Amino acid sequence: MDSIREDLIAILKENQGMWVSGERISQRLSVSRSAVWKHMTRLKKEGFQVLTAPRKGYLLTALPDFLLAREISRDLEGTLFEGAQIILPRETPSTSQVARDLALRGAPKGPWFSRKARPREEAGKAGHGFPPMERASISPSS
Repeated sequence: MDSIREDLIAILKENQGMWVSGERISQRLSVSRSAVWKHMTRLKKEGFQVLTAPRKGYLLTALPDFLLAREISRDLEGTLFEGAQIILPRETPSTSQVARDLALRGAPKGPWFSRKARPREEAGKAGHGFPPMERASISPSS
């Protein structure tokens, strides 16, 4: 996952409910304000609710409901799963299929986590498909 994107999300979450200037964000990330704006535009498309105002900056008002690799890693520290490979596809036909493919390619054993991946409509037992909603899943890669 893109480090700048994750760092930007962390800054927004640290300042949730407060305005944070584009200049301040750009300094912390060592990128231009234009780069901040481009990343912010992508985050909005992903469901982050961010207000923008001249001379104020950005205000995070709501987060989408999905997992972030950095947060999962932090929560796994000190557990049996510390250091596990974390994969967060935006869409997957089957988390089990992805885990199988990873194993066949020699991926290290251990868990991987999928953000609320949107399954394809034809997925599911007996081809019944899933309703058009997002599901969270955790699949082992061993």
